[in-house]
Amino acid sequence: AAGTPAEGIYPTLALQIRNTKNNWKTVKTFTNVSSLLNQLVYKHTSVIQPQDIRIRFTNDRYLPKKGQDRNLYIDKIINSN
Repeated sequence: AAGTPAEGIYPTLALQIRNTKNNWKTVKTFTNVSSLLNQLVYKHTSVIQPQDIRIRFTNDRYLPKKGQDRNLYIDKIINSN
């Protein structure tokens, strides 16, 4: 993941997993996702299917008058079971 700042603040992402009741639970929050592409790691206690993973960009910001646009970029998700 990588991101661009607005007002000096970088993106925050929430990694969510769907449970058996079809509800989404945030299991890890990553703050200040920098402009360099970095590997963010989360290890779950059981096997997770791709359709049960969701990434939320929680602090989007667009300031056109200042020429700033906070963005989040996800390169890929890797399952390392």
